[in-house]
Amino acid sequence: MLPDFIVIGAMKAGTTSLFQYLRAHPQVFMPWRKEIHFFSHDENWNKGIPWYEDQFANASSDHRVGEASPSYSKRHLFPDAADRLVKSLPDVRIIYLIREPIARMQSQYLDMLFHGNETRPFSKAVASYEDYVLTSRYGMQIEPYVERVGGDRVLVATSERLRADPETVLNRVFEFIGVEPVPPPQVVAANLSENKRIPNQLGRYVRKIRPFDTRKATDTWPDRILTRESSHAAAKLPRRLREDFEDLLAPDVRRLQGLVDVDLSPWNWLQGR
Repeated sequence: MLPDFIVIGAMKAGTTSLFQYLRAHPQVFMPWRKEIHFFSHDENWNKGIPWYEDQFANASSDHRVGEASPSYSKRHLFPDAADRLVKSLPDVRIIYLIREPIARMQSQYLDMLFHGNETRPFSKAVASYEDYVLTSRYGMQIEPYVERVGGDRVLVATSERLRADPETVLNRVFEFIGVEPVPPPQVVAANLSENKRIPNQLGRYVRKIRPFDTRKATDTWPDRILTRESSHAAAKLPRRLREDFEDLLAPDVRRLQGLVDVDLSPWNWLQGR
């Protein structure tokens, strides 16, 4: 059995929460593991379709089957993903959950700080690592899917709406994939960056030897000795730099709106651009 729908991302835009909501629906089957990365990662793609089918072996004919891999909306890193996906699943429906693009960039940066993969200040990091900005170019990312399957089989929603009104957004998703609407379980809030602290230099060294959890600020010895400030504070932007990002990303947002029907009214900075 192969998927009827795919959640393609975006990274740090609430896909884990959506994945958990979908898994809780009695008519939906999602693998226990999020992020299979079959169509994006060559090492998985080379295992072949039978390996991919095995990920859904426990689904029944009564299920709508799906998976969620944010790497499928990183065409700058995985240019073959969309073509592989649509050719393998010609009737697939695509769900793309997006977030205010600058907030998404900040959250990605915070996550990389938390895991020790980033140490530079935010302004320097985004200037030298294009993945931050390109992952937030939602129009560019969704375009190959719209071109291949048509806009009627692509659903784009915002994480802001999912957090504020999960029932409405989820009912739209459920209708889109062909299952009955059900009341959502308690609100899922996964991987919140503001709940994390940043490992300092000693912490990064210790973590390589013995992992420790810094997701909650506490007064324990790892918090005092191995971490520094809440990661949420590390990605603050000067107003001028934020305006530069707004100017940079606004054309792509307009490109997105020309491809799909999506309500971006929570993104106030778009007004007048």
